[in-house]
Amino acid sequence: MSNCIVSPDPTLVRKRRWLFISPLFVLSSSFAFGILTAQFTHFSFLAAAAATFLIWITGHFLTGRVSFIPWSVLIFFLLGMLYGANERVFARHDLGLSGPTGPLVLEGVVESVPEAVTKGKKETVSFVLKSDNFFKNGRVYETTGWVQVFLYNPGRTIRFGDRLRLKGVLEVPKEKRNPHVFDYADYLAKNGIYHVFRGIGRFSILKQLKDDKNQPLLAFNEFRVFLRDRLKKLLPSPYHELASALLLGFRKEISQDLRDRFVKTGTAHLLAISGLHVSAIGGLLYFLLTLLGIPRTANLSLTAVFISIYAVLAGANIPVLRATIMGTVMLLGLLLGQERNAKSAFFFALVLILAQDPKAVFLASFQLSFIAIASLIFILPKLNECFSIKSVGDAAHSISAQGGGRPPFLFRGFRRLQNALYHSFLASLAVTLGMFPFLVFYFNLFSVVGFLANLIVIPICTMAIAASFLVLITDLIVSPLASFLAPLAIAIFRFKIWLIYLFSEIPFGYFYLPRLPWLVLALYYGALVGWLSLSHRPVWVWFRWVCFALISYVFLSFFFASQSSSLRLVFFDLGKSDCVFVHFSNGSRCLINTGRRYPNDEAYWVLRPFLMGSGIQKIDSVILTQVSAKTAGGFLTLKYHVRFQDVWVPSGAAASKLRKYLNPEAFRKPRIQLISSGERLQFGSKSDAYVQVLALSAGEIGALRIVDGSQKILLIFSWKREVLQQLSGLTDWDYNGLYLPHDDVAISEDERNLLQHLSPAYVISNQRDSIKNTLVKLQSLIHGEVLSVGEKGAVELFCHPNGWAARTYRKPRFQPWLPPNMQTIIN
Repeated sequence: MSNCIVSPDPTLVRKRRWLFISPLFVLSSSFAFGILTAQFTHFSFLAAAAATFLIWITGHFLTGRVSFIPWSVLIFFLLGMLYGANERVFARHDLGLSGPTGPLVLEGVVESVPEAVTKGKKETVSFVLKSDNFFKNGRVYETTGWVQVFLYNPGRTIRFGDRLRLKGVLEVPKEKRNPHVFDYADYLAKNGIYHVFRGIGRFSILKQLKDDKNQPLLAFNEFRVFLRDRLKKLLPSPYHELASALLLGFRKEISQDLRDRFVKTGTAHLLAISGLHVSAIGGLLYFLLTLLGIPRTANLSLTAVFISIYAVLAGANIPVLRATIMGTVMLLGLLLGQERNAKSAFFFALVLILAQDPKAVFLASFQLSFIAIASLIFILPKLNECFSIKSVGDAAHSISAQGGGRPPFLFRGFRRLQNALYHSFLASLAVTLGMFPFLVFYFNLFSVVGFLANLIVIPICTMAIAASFLVLITDLIVSPLASFLAPLAIAIFRFKIWLIYLFSEIPFGYFYLPRLPWLVLALYYGALVGWLSLSHRPVWVWFRWVCFALISYVFLSFFFASQSSSLRLVFFDLGKSDCVFVHFSNGSRCLINTGRRYPNDEAYWVLRPFLMGSGIQKIDSVILTQVSAKTAGGFLTLKYHVRFQDVWVPSGAAASKLRKYLNPEAFRKPRIQLISSGERLQFGSKSDAYVQVLALSAGEIGALRIVDGSQKILLIFSWKREVLQQLSGLTDWDYNGLYLPHDDVAISEDERNLLQHLSPAYVISNQRDSIKNTLVKLQSLIHGEVLSVGEKGAVELFCHPNGWAARTYRKPRFQPWLPPNMQTIIN
């Protein structure tokens, strides 16, 4: 009988290919892509509804055919567009459309658990209020929508579900005005909040009633607050703050310094409740129930119910919901005797969360949570295939097998420890590969010590979660016994914090990295998907190497991103304070002034994000035009985040102010040096890049000259008579740019005579009062383009081959999108 080869039917081959594609993967991906498309294309709700209906009718007649699956994908894509378009639909009376601003009385229901932060004598209580009506100008107006509320020293305890009548000021969130700073208005808008309400004192609460509409949810939240209060009594600070964050999701009480150290060590994810926390709590409960002799079926059922209840107690945010849904699905699979399928559970959680809240796809918590778990599901198995080790325990096992005996206990322990460390390292590597671009996008930081820190801190964190959970359970059952267990939790937390501080102080343990364009990120993830999806067949090996090379190229691009090779100056928007960053063409950097520390730490919230977003960890020189609160208040804050080589202060500065704002006795570096009038500070090896003091009086620098080759910038920081007299003796009036400070009075005759000698291409004014009149006067005196920091936000001047150009950083306030022919969209 002769052998024959029968070629397979192409139709059957295509059908088999469709069978091997996970439906949840395809449908959930198309659903999420539809939401994104609706957000960026302004596709109308009615158009999406009509298209979905037509495609569904057409797909009904394609049942049983091969093309049914692509049509199903298209339907889910249109459903995603429908959900996304529906999120842009506003009621006629929504505050996002018609909300007033200014003093008024607002009434509504508390929609989130209030969190209080105390600094000195000031207590700030924040929560989200679902508004019902407001009173203004003698009339009551019905309204809908959410408002972010801040009450300062309210003198009352506010609970979830309370109905409040508040007196204060309603305002639009402040817009983004400086580069790389946190865009609070955009963050609120992504959560459907477009207004902020502020009230001061105990009389800001005019009426407070308990709302009894949703008793189960109110009971859960009251129990959650009760557990937080019990942790405060059982554990001292800062341990109870960490325990509340790990178990219940209260994170605002953790100090900013400790948060920053978690970020620098790459362990910030441990502060947010996620799969690690849910699995630790669920695993501990399962273990305890097993010790009590509970049958396996009942044990799995009770564990699934408990983690669902725990999700509500933990705040029910996106990472908690994702972990809870996946855990519940996998436990149900075990109950039904099915094989655990993490991929199906992952995509099922994705569809459920997006169906419940389509706006979640734009939130950082959603993106980071799902990318992290996707990295473990898809990238980690590939890494296990690529890398393999022969452990000490394996060698001992082979030797013992030859002798006919079992390997010694010590070698078995080594094998388990080595395998655990090996798999933990690969898991960290997989998560880093998957999340690296998004981590840089949101944090502008990459932690080198993160691999080692996570290997050590994650087991400690798991023990801390278990210890805190046992303390709480014991406190609910036998309260006196909890006091004896609390020292164990305190010891674990103390060791954990010590480790975090240790890793955060390692030199070069982390790097600030700038963001790269979206096209580069698309190239990175495209290459990563290609490397994961291509088979190991010889025909695809070369393409897999191409994908690997692209991944490596993008990864290294973050560390070696090209810096500007021309003179660049950034004038920050810090109110009446002057602050300028100078980047010379030779790569040297100089910062002039560090901003205020009170009431808002401008060095932390404005200068630090800018330096991180620009990938700058070292500044060659810091020049303080005077040693005062408005110029040097942020020095000590900035010194913790950035390295300085030299600090220059004007001669004549008071020693008491040096000790107050710079505290030179506390450190050896940077060197604090005095600078006099006419003195030059050279940057780089060549003499054509320097900063020169042009005017100095009574311990205050009045003017500086920035020189970089043939480019010159004049910076004026004071309009005092002594400064104007020193500047009037200048012989060189040819400048490419001019910076002018705020002036409390109108332009004087001496100022007018000085400005008429200058003809820069750009004039940057920091005037804060009568801005328009000042700009008109400046335009009549100087022929260059005049830009106002108070009007445009931060301004960047930079030199390019064709001359000078300017860029402003004020981001307009978010406005809900409306069709051209409608002023409101009626829901």
